[in-house]
Amino acid sequence: MNFSFYYKSLSIGFKWLPWLIIPIANSCMPKPLDLDVQPASAKLVISSQVISNNIIGVSVSRSFSALEGSGTPSEDKIKNLLVENAEVIISNGESKYVLQAAAGVPGFYFSSTIPLTEGHVYNLSVKDHATQQGVQAQSTLLPRVEMDSVYFSTQRLFDDTLVSVHLSFEDPQGVENWYVLSFSGLNRDTSKTPRDVSPSLLNLNSQSKRGYILLSDKSFGGTTYSGKHLLPAISLGDTVGFLFSNITEGYYKFLSANSSASGNTLGSVLNEPFNYPTNVQGGYGYFSTYRSNIFIEVIAAK
Repeated sequence: MNFSFYYKSLSIGFKWLPWLIIPIANSCMPKPLDLDVQPASAKLVISSQVISNNIIGVSVSRSFSALEGSGTPSEDKIKNLLVENAEVIISNGESKYVLQAAAGVPGFYFSSTIPLTEGHVYNLSVKDHATQQGVQAQSTLLPRVEMDSVYFSTQRLFDDTLVSVHLSFEDPQGVENWYVLSFSGLNRDTSKTPRDVSPSLLNLNSQSKRGYILLSDKSFGGTTYSGKHLLPAISLGDTVGFLFSNITEGYYKFLSANSSASGNTLGSVLNEPFNYPTNVQGGYGYFSTYRSNIFIEVIAAK
């Protein structure tokens, strides 16, 4: 609002009104209180993803508080948030599987030997030997929903190119369903093929361009979903990994809260997870198991 316009339209007496209000308001203000607010204790934060339908990846980091500092964290600060040399175990019934630490990717653990069976319950146990902290979580593997079609399109707009993904699939009936379309992009490197860069695209801790789109079948108009979604972080020439997954309502709520608070990022250790829904006992984050449809493509002008 342009206050100067209104002041000029009023009588000269009213021109002094703001200067009369300020001293009165100041005299009514209470004296500031000295508060000693301690940052919340650090806890383990869990993220998970099923990659290529036979690899389970788990990201382990430490929580942090905004009271610990401001501004962009340094590389050392970020590195300290990633938990290395943790003991990460996933059990299914009587079988237990120890996840390996990914070489060159601090805080990321994976296994390709865990049998993935729809409807089975998987239990996660994580122990940080440096702090002696431990967490547990449980997740049921949901059935995969197959896609009928998926393709990317581009649209030239002034000096920029917009990238969108188009997809369609049949929504299973008789139950409520929730979906996530997660994407990750890397700047084009002509010396590498999509297969070469796929580990970086699917790694939860990588610094690639990330985002996700959430869908609930409560908003669908029928049994077939068909939609177009803009990928604002993706540019022409990027190599994009795209995952379409059927997820639980709990994980949907977790991602929805994360998106609202952090600007639609996925798997970021720089987001404070304190108020997010969680299924992790003794920590934060979410342990989720699901089968994904995976596509990797170099975005070209069309």
